[in-house]
Amino acid sequence: MDFGHKMESFNQTALNGEKSSPNHVFRWEKVALLLLYILLSLVIIIGNALVLFAYIRNNRLHTGTYKFLTSLALSDFLVGAISLPMWIYISSINSPIAGFQMTVYLTLDIFSSMASISHLMAISLERFFAISKPFLYHCLQGRQYNCALIIVWLYGAFVAVFFPVQKQFGLKKMYATAVFFGGFALPLSIISSMYIGTFIIAKRLIKSPPPKPFGEQGNNERKQIQKEYKIALTFFIITGLFFLLWLPQFTTTIAAAFGMLRLPLVEVSRIVTAAKFLHYLNSALNPFIYAYRDAEIRHTFKKLLKFV
Repeated sequence: MDFGHKMESFNQTALNGEKSSPNHVFRWEKVALLLLYILLSLVIIIGNALVLFAYIRNNRLHTGTYKFLTSLALSDFLVGAISLPMWIYISSINSPIAGFQMTVYLTLDIFSSMASISHLMAISLERFFAISKPFLYHCLQGRQYNCALIIVWLYGAFVAVFFPVQKQFGLKKMYATAVFFGGFALPLSIISSMYIGTFIIAKRLIKSPPPKPFGEQGNNERKQIQKEYKIALTFFIITGLFFLLWLPQFTTTIAAAFGMLRLPLVEVSRIVTAAKFLHYLNSALNPFIYAYRDAEIRHTFKKLLKFV
């Protein structure tokens, strides 16, 4: 039974209740989860919409770094506006899900996750480049950033489009393994390497004293490096949180593909539900991290909320 068929069975089992537990207990659990998902969807939409409007309203945010951040917020916004509502619908109906509906949902879900991961990879590379090659970094123009963003979104689409294709050829194990390594293990290695390199270089530059003839210029450069270090640390927190909250989802997907979830369907459903909640929670937390770590975004948020 593949992952999609398991999801269909989850809904039917949830409707009937588990034989070893009273039906009304599981129904109340289901209702509570649906309300929680609806609230989560609203938080994701509102929070990431604020990031998008902040970028539009504040010209000081029109830099390459903030362009990446805004594009990541758009990815999270789509999670709250499309992917999560589809999951709420799947979780709430009292009949098995049609194969086509499940395929559409999982394809879009994979697309949003891969787009988020590719954004984080691009950001880690950009942060490393900003610290290690500052002169070349400042020569980058909007055209280069736009090309990078196109590649980022195409990567997510490329991985996602193969989900319905692999279903036709029964390649679920191969596909799940490829997604795990290409969408989790490899990006985690690349991102970790980039941030380790970024922090090592930044700390060395911050500690080195400025040249005496150019003391004021050296101090300005040190402040700029400290700023870049803080930005890198912010994205490192966002990335770490992403991988922490997405690890259960990737682990569950691999386990389902290789038939290792040998538990009653209701218990498996609860495991999958918890994993889904965690990875959707990531899209809700990012705007709060932006506001907490970045003064410019925080001030823009305050101005935008005054009109609400």
